[in-house]
Amino acid sequence: MMTLVSLADCCRRLCIDSKTLHRWLKQAHISVQPHPMDTRCKCLTLEQIQQMAAAHHRSLHDAVHQHLPAPISAPCDVGAHPSHRDEQMADLQAQVATLQSQLSQLTQLLQKVQTQEPKASATLGNMQENKSQDKSQNKSQDKSQESSQDKSLKKSQDKSQDKSPKKSQDKSKPPSAASIDRRKHVVPLVEYAAERGYVVISPELGMLDFQPDSPEWFAWLFMLPSFRFVGKLGHFTAYRGNHFGPDRAWRACRHIRNHVYHEPLGKTESLTVALLEQAAAALQSHLN
Repeated sequence: MMTLVSLADCCRRLCIDSKTLHRWLKQAHISVQPHPMDTRCKCLTLEQIQQMAAAHHRSLHDAVHQHLPAPISAPCDVGAHPSHRDEQMADLQAQVATLQSQLSQLTQLLQKVQTQEPKASATLGNMQENKSQDKSQNKSQDKSQESSQDKSLKKSQDKSQDKSPKKSQDKSKPPSAASIDRRKHVVPLVEYAAERGYVVISPELGMLDFQPDSPEWFAWLFMLPSFRFVGKLGHFTAYRGNHFGPDRAWRACRHIRNHVYHEPLGKTESLTVALLEQAAAALQSHLN
Protein backbone atom coordinates (compact mmCIF):
# COMPACT_ATOMS: atom_id res chain seq x y z
CA MET A 1 0.00 0.00 0.00
CA MET A 2 1.39 3.42 -1.05
CA THR A 3 1.90 5.91 1.77
CA LEU A 4 1.24 9.60 1.03
CA VAL A 5 2.59 12.50 3.05
CA SER A 6 1.27 16.05 2.81
CA LEU A 7 3.59 18.88 1.78
CA ALA A 8 3.33 20.49 5.22
CA ASP A 9 4.49 17.26 6.85
CA CYS A 10 7.29 17.01 4.30
CA CYS A 11 8.54 20.47 5.29
CA ARG A 12 8.48 19.50 8.97
CA ARG A 13 10.32 16.22 8.40
CA LEU A 14 12.98 17.86 6.24
CA CYS A 15 13.16 20.97 8.48
CA ILE A 16 12.73 23.36 5.54
CA ASP A 17 10.17 25.92 4.45
CA SER A 18 7.66 25.56 1.65
CA LYS A 19 9.65 27.67 -0.84
CA THR A 20 12.71 25.49 -0.42
CA LEU A 21 10.58 22.37 -0.82
CA HIS A 22 9.08 23.64 -4.10
CA ARG A 23 12.52 24.58 -5.38
CA TRP A 24 13.88 21.10 -4.60
CA LEU A 25 10.87 19.49 -6.28
CA LYS A 26 11.45 21.58 -9.38
CA GLN A 27 15.13 20.70 -9.48
CA ALA A 28 14.40 16.98 -9.03
CA HIS A 29 11.53 17.07 -11.55
CA ILE A 30 9.14 15.58 -9.01
CA SER A 31 5.41 16.30 -9.33
CA VAL A 32 3.02 16.34 -6.41
CA GLN A 33 -0.02 14.07 -6.22
CA PRO A 34 -3.55 14.88 -4.97
CA HIS A 35 -4.87 12.95 -2.01
CA PRO A 36 -7.65 10.52 -3.02
CA MET A 37 -9.94 11.65 -0.18
CA ASP A 38 -9.32 15.41 -0.59
CA THR A 39 -8.03 16.68 -3.91
CA ARG A 40 -7.19 20.03 -2.37
CA CYS A 41 -4.43 18.38 -0.34
CA LYS A 42 -1.18 17.87 -2.30
CA CYS A 43 1.07 14.98 -1.23
CA LEU A 44 4.34 13.18 -1.89
CA THR A 45 5.21 9.53 -1.49
CA LEU A 46 7.56 8.34 1.21
CA GLU A 47 10.10 7.25 -1.42
CA GLN A 48 10.12 10.77 -2.97
CA ILE A 49 10.78 12.31 0.45
CA GLN A 50 13.65 9.92 1.08
CA GLN A 51 15.09 10.71 -2.36
CA MET A 52 15.12 14.48 -1.66
CA ALA A 53 16.60 13.94 1.84
CA ALA A 54 19.45 11.87 0.38
CA ALA A 55 20.08 14.40 -2.40
CA HIS A 56 20.34 17.33 0.02
CA HIS A 57 21.95 15.43 2.92
CA ARG A 58 18.97 15.72 5.21
CA SER A 59 17.80 13.34 7.90
CA LEU A 60 14.13 12.56 8.33
CA HIS A 61 12.49 13.19 11.69
CA ASP A 62 10.13 10.30 12.43
CA ALA A 63 8.65 11.95 15.49
CA VAL A 64 7.06 14.67 13.36
CA HIS A 65 5.97 12.28 10.64
CA GLN A 66 2.23 12.24 10.17
CA HIS A 67 1.19 10.49 7.05
CA LEU A 68 -2.25 10.18 5.60
CA PRO A 69 -3.11 6.64 4.55
CA ALA A 70 -4.63 6.12 1.18
CA PRO A 71 -8.29 5.31 1.09
CA ILE A 72 -9.11 1.66 1.33
CA SER A 73 -12.31 1.86 -0.63
CA ALA A 74 -13.79 4.43 -2.98
CA PRO A 75 -16.55 6.67 -1.62
CA CYS A 76 -20.02 5.35 -2.08
CA ASP A 77 -22.14 6.83 -4.89
CA VAL A 78 -25.37 8.26 -3.60
CA GLY A 79 -27.10 8.00 -6.97
CA ALA A 80 -26.55 4.25 -6.98
CA HIS A 81 -29.37 3.65 -4.44
CA PRO A 82 -32.72 2.63 -5.94
CA SER A 83 -34.73 5.08 -3.78
CA HIS A 84 -32.80 8.05 -5.13
CA ARG A 85 -33.24 6.81 -8.67
CA ASP A 86 -37.00 6.60 -8.20
CA GLU A 87 -37.10 10.17 -6.90
CA GLN A 88 -35.09 11.41 -9.89
CA MET A 89 -37.40 9.60 -12.29
CA ALA A 90 -40.47 11.14 -10.64
CA ASP A 91 -38.94 14.62 -10.94
CA LEU A 92 -38.14 14.04 -14.60
CA GLN A 93 -41.67 12.86 -15.30
CA ALA A 94 -43.13 15.97 -13.60
CA GLN A 95 -40.87 18.22 -15.68
CA VAL A 96 -41.91 16.44 -18.87
CA ALA A 97 -45.59 16.92 -17.97
CA THR A 98 -45.13 20.67 -17.39
CA LEU A 99 -43.28 20.99 -20.69
CA GLN A 100 -46.09 19.21 -22.51
CA SER A 101 -48.72 21.54 -20.99
CA GLN A 102 -46.67 24.58 -22.00
CA LEU A 103 -46.37 23.25 -25.55
CA SER A 104 -50.12 22.76 -25.77
CA GLN A 105 -50.73 26.34 -24.58
CA LEU A 106 -48.28 27.69 -27.15
CA THR A 107 -49.97 25.78 -29.97
CA GLN A 108 -53.36 27.18 -28.93
CA LEU A 109 -51.97 30.72 -28.94
CA LEU A 110 -50.49 30.22 -32.39
CA GLN A 111 -53.81 28.98 -33.71
CA LYS A 112 -55.61 32.03 -32.29
CA VAL A 113 -53.09 34.38 -33.85
CA GLN A 114 -53.41 32.68 -37.21
CA THR A 115 -57.21 32.97 -37.09
CA GLN A 116 -57.08 36.65 -36.06
CA GLU A 117 -54.61 37.71 -38.77
CA PRO A 118 -57.09 37.61 -41.70
CA LYS A 119 -59.67 39.49 -39.61
CA ALA A 120 -57.16 42.21 -38.77
CA SER A 121 -56.09 42.52 -42.40
CA ALA A 122 -59.75 42.80 -43.44
CA THR A 123 -60.42 45.55 -40.88
CA LEU A 124 -57.32 47.43 -42.01
CA GLY A 125 -58.49 47.22 -45.60
CA ASN A 126 -61.91 48.55 -44.62
CA MET A 127 -60.34 51.42 -42.70
CA GLN A 128 -58.19 52.37 -45.66
CA GLU A 129 -61.19 52.28 -47.97
CA ASN A 130 -63.18 54.47 -45.57
CA LYS A 131 -60.30 56.95 -45.39
CA SER A 132 -60.06 57.14 -49.17
CA GLN A 133 -63.83 57.66 -49.42
CA ASP A 134 -63.70 60.41 -46.77
CA LYS A 135 -60.88 62.14 -48.63
CA SER A 136 -62.80 62.03 -51.90
CA GLN A 137 -65.93 63.38 -50.19
CA ASN A 138 -63.94 66.19 -48.57
CA LYS A 139 -62.41 67.10 -51.91
CA SER A 140 -65.81 67.19 -53.58
CA GLN A 141 -67.20 69.33 -50.74
CA ASP A 142 -64.27 71.72 -51.00
CA LYS A 143 -64.79 72.02 -54.74
CA SER A 144 -68.50 72.68 -54.29
CA GLN A 145 -67.78 75.31 -51.64
CA GLU A 146 -65.22 76.99 -53.87
CA SER A 147 -67.64 77.03 -56.77
CA SER A 148 -70.41 78.47 -54.58
CA GLN A 149 -68.03 81.13 -53.25
CA ASP A 150 -66.98 82.02 -56.78
CA LYS A 151 -70.63 82.31 -57.80
CA SER A 152 -71.43 84.53 -54.82
CA LEU A 153 -68.43 86.74 -55.60
CA LYS A 154 -69.53 87.06 -59.22
CA LYS A 155 -73.06 87.94 -58.13
CA SER A 156 -71.80 90.58 -55.70
CA GLN A 157 -69.55 92.05 -58.39
CA ASP A 158 -72.43 92.10 -60.86
CA LYS A 159 -74.65 93.79 -58.29
CA SER A 160 -72.00 96.39 -57.54
CA GLN A 161 -71.57 97.03 -61.24
CA ASP A 162 -75.32 97.35 -61.64
CA LYS A 163 -75.57 99.74 -58.71
CA SER A 164 -72.68 101.98 -59.75
CA PRO A 165 -74.34 103.34 -62.93
CA LYS A 166 -77.56 103.84 -60.98
CA LYS A 167 -75.70 105.94 -58.44
CA SER A 168 -74.08 107.98 -61.17
CA GLN A 169 -77.48 108.44 -62.79
CA ASP A 170 -78.95 109.49 -59.47
CA LYS A 171 -76.19 112.04 -59.04
CA SER A 172 -76.80 113.43 -62.49
CA LYS A 173 -80.52 113.87 -61.77
CA PRO A 174 -81.71 117.33 -60.67
CA PRO A 175 -82.63 117.79 -56.98
CA SER A 176 -86.11 116.68 -56.03
CA ALA A 177 -88.85 118.81 -54.52
CA ALA A 178 -88.31 117.26 -51.08
CA SER A 179 -84.65 118.28 -51.06
CA ILE A 180 -85.66 121.79 -52.12
CA ASP A 181 -88.15 121.95 -49.25
CA ARG A 182 -85.45 120.86 -46.80
CA ARG A 183 -83.18 123.62 -48.06
CA LYS A 184 -85.96 126.12 -47.54
CA HIS A 185 -86.02 125.28 -43.83
CA VAL A 186 -82.32 126.15 -43.51
CA VAL A 187 -82.03 129.69 -42.13
CA PRO A 188 -79.63 132.21 -43.74
CA LEU A 189 -76.54 132.98 -41.71
CA VAL A 190 -74.67 136.14 -40.84
CA GLU A 191 -71.41 135.15 -39.15
CA TYR A 192 -68.33 137.00 -37.99
CA ALA A 193 -65.04 135.60 -39.32
CA ALA A 194 -61.79 136.95 -37.93
CA GLU A 195 -60.07 137.16 -41.32
CA ARG A 196 -62.95 138.20 -43.57
CA GLY A 197 -65.11 140.12 -41.14
CA TYR A 198 -68.85 139.51 -41.40
CA VAL A 199 -69.89 136.89 -43.95
CA VAL A 200 -73.40 136.52 -45.40
CA ILE A 201 -74.37 132.97 -46.43
CA SER A 202 -77.56 132.00 -48.26
CA PRO A 203 -78.82 128.37 -48.29
CA GLU A 204 -79.67 128.61 -51.99
CA LEU A 205 -76.87 130.83 -53.35
CA GLY A 206 -74.06 130.22 -50.88
CA MET A 207 -71.77 133.08 -49.84
CA LEU A 208 -73.01 136.48 -51.01
CA ASP A 209 -70.71 139.24 -52.25
CA PHE A 210 -72.15 142.28 -50.48
CA GLN A 211 -71.13 143.54 -47.05
CA PRO A 212 -73.41 144.30 -44.09
CA ASP A 213 -74.87 147.81 -43.72
CA SER A 214 -74.88 148.17 -47.52
CA PRO A 215 -77.98 148.79 -49.69
CA GLU A 216 -77.78 145.17 -50.88
CA TRP A 217 -77.75 144.13 -47.22
CA PHE A 218 -81.00 145.88 -46.40
CA ALA A 219 -82.62 144.73 -49.64
CA TRP A 220 -81.68 141.15 -48.81
CA LEU A 221 -83.07 141.42 -45.24
CA PHE A 222 -86.27 142.96 -46.60
CA MET A 223 -86.98 139.64 -48.44
CA LEU A 224 -86.22 137.33 -45.45
CA PRO A 225 -88.61 136.01 -42.79
CA SER A 226 -85.72 135.04 -40.44
CA PHE A 227 -81.95 134.62 -40.22
CA ARG A 228 -79.28 133.54 -37.76
CA PHE A 229 -76.62 135.86 -36.41
CA VAL A 230 -73.27 134.72 -34.92
CA GLY A 231 -71.26 137.75 -33.84
CA LYS A 232 -68.38 138.68 -31.60
CA LEU A 233 -70.42 138.98 -28.40
CA GLY A 234 -72.99 136.21 -28.88
CA HIS A 235 -75.51 134.63 -31.19
CA PHE A 236 -79.29 134.50 -31.72
CA THR A 237 -82.04 133.88 -34.28
CA ALA A 238 -83.90 136.90 -35.69
CA TYR A 239 -87.45 136.65 -37.02
CA ARG A 240 -90.33 138.97 -37.92
CA GLY A 241 -93.10 137.37 -35.87
CA ASN A 242 -96.01 135.04 -36.55
CA HIS A 243 -97.29 136.93 -39.61
CA PHE A 244 -94.69 137.61 -42.26
CA GLY A 245 -94.68 141.06 -43.73
CA PRO A 246 -92.15 143.66 -44.82
CA ASP A 247 -93.39 146.16 -42.26
CA ARG A 248 -93.24 143.81 -39.30
CA ALA A 249 -90.53 144.49 -36.69
CA TRP A 250 -87.67 142.07 -36.06
CA ARG A 251 -87.04 140.28 -32.76
CA ALA A 252 -83.98 138.38 -31.50
CA CYS A 253 -84.62 135.02 -29.81
CA ARG A 254 -82.35 132.65 -27.88
CA HIS A 255 -82.96 129.52 -25.76
CA ILE A 256 -80.94 129.50 -22.51
CA ARG A 257 -81.44 126.82 -19.82
CA ASN A 258 -84.88 125.76 -21.04
CA HIS A 259 -86.02 129.37 -21.19
CA VAL A 260 -86.65 131.60 -24.22
CA TYR A 261 -85.34 135.16 -24.12
CA HIS A 262 -86.41 137.87 -26.59
CA GLU A 263 -84.83 141.16 -27.55
CA PRO A 264 -86.55 143.72 -29.87
CA LEU A 265 -84.59 144.77 -32.94
CA GLY A 266 -86.90 147.12 -34.83
CA LYS A 267 -87.65 147.31 -38.53
CA THR A 268 -85.41 146.28 -41.41
CA GLU A 269 -83.98 149.79 -41.90
CA SER A 270 -82.47 149.70 -38.39
CA LEU A 271 -80.77 146.25 -38.61
CA THR A 272 -77.15 147.33 -38.63
CA VAL A 273 -74.27 145.17 -37.47
CA ALA A 274 -73.83 147.32 -34.38
CA LEU A 275 -77.48 146.78 -33.40
CA LEU A 276 -77.18 143.04 -33.94
CA GLU A 277 -74.01 142.86 -31.78
CA GLN A 278 -75.78 144.87 -29.05
CA ALA A 279 -78.72 142.43 -29.03
CA ALA A 280 -76.35 139.44 -28.97
CA ALA A 281 -74.54 140.89 -25.94
CA ALA A 282 -77.84 141.51 -24.15
CA LEU A 283 -78.96 137.92 -24.66
CA GLN A 284 -75.52 136.61 -23.68
CA SER A 285 -75.82 138.41 -20.36
CA HIS A 286 -78.58 136.00 -19.30
CA LEU A 287 -75.97 133.27 -18.95
CA ASN A 288 -74.28 135.09 -16.06
